[in-house]
Amino acid sequence: SAADRDLAIRQIVNGAVAPQTRKYLKLLSRCYLSQYDHECVILRRSVLEASMKEVFDRNMDKLPGARASATMSEKIRLARELGWLSRRSAKMAESVWFRGNKAVHEDPELVRDVFGTLASTLTVVTELARAR
Repeated sequence: SAADRDLAIRQIVNGAVAPQTRKYLKLLSRCYLSQYDHECVILRRSVLEASMKEVFDRNMDKLPGARASATMSEKIRLARELGWLSRRSAKMAESVWFRGNKAVHEDPELVRDVFGTLASTLTVVTELARAR
């Protein structure tokens, strides 16, 4: 229902995330509340990318040999190795990225579990926001 969607999204946008990630979360919330579910899948990829970029930018000086141009798969692996993401959340991040790429490059209607993908994205973003 719209009320359930509204409650879920309020908890998300009010979480402790960096400014750029919050911008994408606000866009995501508008799409989600308007039931533009396929568009949400694409935006979740953007939320993940912004969140990863922010945590890597914030910690780049602590990461000898890390490259700002690393692929998302490399960043997810490194975030897992550094303890920024749990094993479970790293798998979620890979899934969100994969689904988002499929939606962007192949078929925007491919993902059926829209809420599950949203929940996974939020779990990952929350963990990354705690990374210091």
